[in-house]
Amino acid sequence: MPTIRLFTPTDRDYAAVTQIEAAVWPDQYPTEDSFRYRDKVRPADRYFQRLMIEEEDAVVGFAAYMETAWSATPDEYLFYINVHPDWQRRGIGRATYQYIMDVLRREKQPAVLICDTRDDKAASIRFLEKRGYVREARYPRSLLDVQAFDHAPFARYPERMTAQGIVIKTLAQLMESDPDWARKLWTLYGVVVQDEPGPTPGKVKSLDEFIKENTQGPAFEADGYFVATDGDRFVGFSQLWRNLGHPAHLQQGWTGVDRPYRQKGIATAIKLRTIAWAQQVGATQIESDNFETNPMYDINMRLGFQPAPAILGYKKEVKDAEL
Repeated sequence: MPTIRLFTPTDRDYAAVTQIEAAVWPDQYPTEDSFRYRDKVRPADRYFQRLMIEEEDAVVGFAAYMETAWSATPDEYLFYINVHPDWQRRGIGRATYQYIMDVLRREKQPAVLICDTRDDKAASIRFLEKRGYVREARYPRSLLDVQAFDHAPFARYPERMTAQGIVIKTLAQLMESDPDWARKLWTLYGVVVQDEPGPTPGKVKSLDEFIKENTQGPAFEADGYFVATDGDRFVGFSQLWRNLGHPAHLQQGWTGVDRPYRQKGIATAIKLRTIAWAQQVGATQIESDNFETNPMYDINMRLGFQPAPAILGYKKEVKDAEL
């Protein structure tokens, strides 16, 4: 049986979780800095635990369980378990899962448990379905070959923005010129969160939490964050994050448009600006993921993004006796 202990914020544990994450998800290029920053900005009042899994005096996996910050569903908890590929199929995931369920039974009595995996992870899918989890969501991923992208077929979109009086600026520019940029961006984010397609209603974070998570940190690029403006009003945005482990790869963050401005080509125009910036800084790939009914995925496909293994969201409604 594995030894399971709480994570400690030491160089050794941060190095271990980074190495294991890289082994389980090699195309994501995790870094210690990204783990450290997420831990730094996580609200202290939100329940969160990370576990270290050891065998033969070596860390062979890690896991975490937490309150969901993005969902309005009450008593909902997310968990994940990452076991190094060399140590999989030895009962370590099963023992860790039971450990997490025992803790949640004692401390939280969750009503809903959720866990994400990917459709190229057959063993993880079997693990969850065997325990009564049902797939409730699919988030198709897509990848763009940045340097091969040709802007010419989309030249009409900047022209449409000019005709509508829409100006697209970088967040770096707005941080300098608009002292109210944070509140305006957060207000627009709140609208987008409420309207974003998904399996559960979205939850709007506080202004402070939004700023820390979306406009700060080692992967943040103010010049890669674009905002569509109509006069002084923020009406749309799209963001690219640096992949700290592979700087030539960028992650597409939120893309959203205010309700009165939808169906006017603004989302496509902003995404075109993110692609142009990615080309300018020498990036080779942009990765995006969207809920399967989100129209942003269709925009990605029209822009030439290519499908990649999708993220799958699994859910289990539980009673205390079922944990």
